Amino acid sequence: MSKPLPMFVVLFLVVGTLPAQENLPRLTTRDLTQDDFRRLLSQADSGDREAQYRVALAYAYPEHTSVPKNDAASREWMLKSAE
Repeated sequence: MSKPLPMFVVLFLVVGTLPAQENLPRLTTRDLTQDDFRRLLSQADSGDREAQYRVALAYAYPEHTSVPKNDAASREWMLKSAE
C-alpha cells in the first residue's frame, strides 16, 4: 500500500494547474496604457483587491505610464486593498 501525498503537495499541484487571470492588465505598472488603467480602475472600483493594489502602485510610481503621480490617491487605494 502506498502512502498518500502530503496535503501541501496536492495543493501545489492543483493551484499550479489553475488558469491565470486573463482579465487584468499586466502585473507591472510599466508601460500601462490609458485603456489598461481605465479597465484596472473599473475593476478596483468594483472591489477587486489586486486591482486596487495595482492602481495604488500606478499612482505611486507613474514612470512609463500615462497615469499622473498622486500620492493621496495611491495611499487611499493601498488602504482599500488592505481592507
